[in-house]
Amino acid sequence: MLLYLEKVEGSLVGKNDNLYTPKEELFRCILTLHSLLENPPGDFPDSIRQEIVNGIAKIFSLVRDEGKVSRKLIECVNTYLLKDGPNLGSSLLEIHNSVQTFVFRCWMVTHDRALKDALVLYGRLQISLTRGADDESILIEQLLDVLYKELDQSSIFSVGVPWSDANKDDKFGTLSSSHCGLVELAAAVLYRACVTSTKAISTEKRVKRDPASVHLKEALGEGKWLWNAAFCYLIQNYHSRISKDLFTYWFEAICLGFERYLGFTVVDLSFYVIKLFVLLPPLF
Repeated sequence: MLLYLEKVEGSLVGKNDNLYTPKEELFRCILTLHSLLENPPGDFPDSIRQEIVNGIAKIFSLVRDEGKVSRKLIECVNTYLLKDGPNLGSSLLEIHNSVQTFVFRCWMVTHDRALKDALVLYGRLQISLTRGADDESILIEQLLDVLYKELDQSSIFSVGVPWSDANKDDKFGTLSSSHCGLVELAAAVLYRACVTSTKAISTEKRVKRDPASVHLKEALGEGKWLWNAAFCYLIQNYHSRISKDLFTYWFEAICLGFERYLGFTVVDLSFYVIKLFVLLPPLF
């Protein structure tokens, strides 16, 4: 495994230095590395864990462009997180520090659907594994930046090419597997953002923005399609861990939207929506 990490790194160094490195040979090395990470002979021993993390960091310091090579490399990272993530501890942050430039540079601009799916899966894995207030705060802020943009696109026809293939299911608002992964990630990040204090790092100059709970309320009031889908996942996956006062706050925004579109009063709608919410938890 360490041998193939070194081979991939060496091939990328040669590629960036304009030395001859057959692309297919590099890709075969990455495929072998992925297979070794996916099917290790046993648990990853402590003696090589840090070397794997260091190898990932070196490789991603050399990744410049998106393509099948970089897509397979992020899939390697995802596979390693799936296999050994719970044992990594602070090394999770080391991995994130090494891949974050590539991840967030490509997130909103890639036209590669498989790469976008891999990036979303990376976010889901990291948010489920990361612990510690400072580490979690950084990750949540970064993910909120891209997720707000994704969800604000609201129409399935504009979630990034080629996510916008207009087949029959799309026209009827059916969530594709890619959209399901995206809104499930959004629900997880919104949950963590709403129940955790996500203070901005003092050394960073960040634009001050509304809390995630307020941003969600405003989006629900506007009836944005993907925000509504993320809210459904939020209810389904986290209803028992979020206060009913917060859910009432969000449902009021939905009621206001109904009032605008249908002419009902907020008082009438809120009574029935809140009553429905009280009955929802036993159904999940």
